[in-house]
Amino acid sequence: MAKKTSEIQQIKKKYQLAKPHQVIEAEYFYYEKETHQNKDLAIVCGGYEKCAPDYEIHQTDSPFYVIKYTIKGSGSFIKNSRKYGLKSGTLSSYGPEDKYSYKSEPKEPMEHIFVIFVGDEALSLLEKSTLAAKGVVQVTDPGKTLYFLKTIMNNGFKKSNYSQQINCCLLRVVLLEQASMQTNTPSSFSLSYETYKRCKKVMDKNYSHIKSINELADSCAINIRYLARLFKRYDKVTPHEYIMRQKTQKAADLLLFSSRTVSEISYSLRFTDPYHLSRVFKRFYGMSPHHYRKMHLFT
Repeated sequence: MAKKTSEIQQIKKKYQLAKPHQVIEAEYFYYEKETHQNKDLAIVCGGYEKCAPDYEIHQTDSPFYVIKYTIKGSGSFIKNSRKYGLKSGTLSSYGPEDKYSYKSEPKEPMEHIFVIFVGDEALSLLEKSTLAAKGVVQVTDPGKTLYFLKTIMNNGFKKSNYSQQINCCLLRVVLLEQASMQTNTPSSFSLSYETYKRCKKVMDKNYSHIKSINELADSCAINIRYLARLFKRYDKVTPHEYIMRQKTQKAADLLLFSSRTVSEISYSLRFTDPYHLSRVFKRFYGMSPHHYRKMHLFT
């Protein structure tokens, strides 16, 4: 245990740029000894930080590529003299040639997850995601992005066999997902796309209370068949698949970050019963809710 504490202190000293009092809560993982094994892409370290109101970092050079996902709160990010706003659902990045700074909004301190990585493929991934050019993007599916980043963290902490390789694949998914959505988003906002965004907003806000797609279509005041066509066109899934994905992602969060029973979670998310949640959960995660909680919780 003492050895693990010492290792954590080393990684904080080397990669945590904020002063200790500027971070209220933090968890870090690292693969420092493994980065030389894969020249294409390798994760150096990553972690979660809950920022204090006075959180502020400045850096003129870094040998790594970094992405930061803002979970909560707001702040600002300056990259090569260009200033960007940060809020929940924004993904920011910088690389070895960039000068950058982060500052938290004192009234709404940020919480974020970051991943530090290297490799020949790193810049290409950032370019495809448009982060290299834009600096900051608003992710198209915050729930999915947060799930993948939390999974990277969990794998980083456990360091099981192939953890580095799995996490590199997940990092590719996070960045290429943004590239995919940039390609699929219409250049001109047609009426159908505006309708899709309106329905998606209703679903994202109320998914835990929606019992059926008919109920969703009624809430959006459109025909259920038209709703299905919109989601197939712009999200490549059916409305039912989309809402089940949202519910199971929420269920996964509750399993790891609450003491609720599977039964309580199932009814709070309007599943028919715990068995219904278990069937859907297995389809998305490949295991039962009980197994997922047991597998991912660690002390």
